[in-house]
Amino acid sequence: MSLKKALRLEAFFHSQPRGEVFCVRYSPELDNAQARLVLVAPPLFEELNQCRSFVARLAERLALAGNVVLSPDYIGTGDSGGEFIDYNLQDWAASVHEFLKLIDENKAPISAVAVRGGALVLAEALRTSKFEIDELFLVEPVTNGRQHLSEFFRVRLARALFEGKPQSHEDLLDEMVRKGRVEVMGYPVSQELYRQICAANASTLGEVPTVHVLERNKPKIEPLETTFPFAVGRIERELFSVPAFWAMDIDVETDEIERSIARQFSAPGSVR
Repeated sequence: MSLKKALRLEAFFHSQPRGEVFCVRYSPELDNAQARLVLVAPPLFEELNQCRSFVARLAERLALAGNVVLSPDYIGTGDSGGEFIDYNLQDWAASVHEFLKLIDENKAPISAVAVRGGALVLAEALRTSKFEIDELFLVEPVTNGRQHLSEFFRVRLARALFEGKPQSHEDLLDEMVRKGRVEVMGYPVSQELYRQICAANASTLGEVPTVHVLERNKPKIEPLETTFPFAVGRIERELFSVPAFWAMDIDVETDEIERSIARQFSAPGSVR
C-alpha cells in the first residue's frame, strides 16, 4: 500500500472574524480517538512559500505517525482571503488562536510546530490566549522580531545596491512613513506590521512544558537559557547539518529534521 493512501488530506476555508483562512488538514486514513492534534505555524513573508514543501512533507509524516495536523495560511497570505497590506502580526496571532480554539473543542492534547517566524506568531497567540500547548517544536526559530525584519529588509537593500541605487535601512523607514508602506520582495510592509514585529519576541515560548528546538549546526549558537530565559519545563536542542532551506528557491533535503519530529510524535500502530 502506498504511504500516501494511508493518510487523508482535506483543504478547507475556516471562517474567522477577520476573513476566510485556508487550511489543509492531514489525518491518518483510520480514525483514532486518541490522535494528537498538531498545529503548524508557518514562517513569515517569502519564507512561507520557500518552506511549503518542508511543511507539507512534515505534515504527511506526522499524519502517518497517527496524528491530525492543521496547516493554515495566515490571513492575507497564500490561499487565504484578504490582501497582505491589510493585516498584521496580531491578526495572524488571532487566526492561530481560532485554530487553537478549534483544537480545544475536540478535547485533544495540543501540540504545535513553529517554523522560523511562526514562533513570533505563536508566542503572540499564546500571550493573549487561555489555551495551553503541551509540546512544541521550534524549527530554526526566529525569536527577535526586530532582527528578523532587519534581515528581510537587507534583500531590498542588496537589490538597490546591485541596481546602482544604494539605500540604507533609514531610507526604507522614511519611505514607509511617506507612503504608509515599504515593499520588499513583493510584500507591502505597513507601519503597523513593522511596529508589531519589531516588538515581538518568542522567548516566552520557553514556558511551554516541553520544547524541542531544532536548528542548523552553525559556528555561534546562543545558549538555550539565553534565548528562553522563562523556561519552566523540559527544553532541549537538536542540531542538524542542513542548508538554510527557508531562504532557498529550490527544494532541498530536510529528511533528517522531518524524521526527528515525526519520531517524537509517533503513535502505537502508526505507519512510518
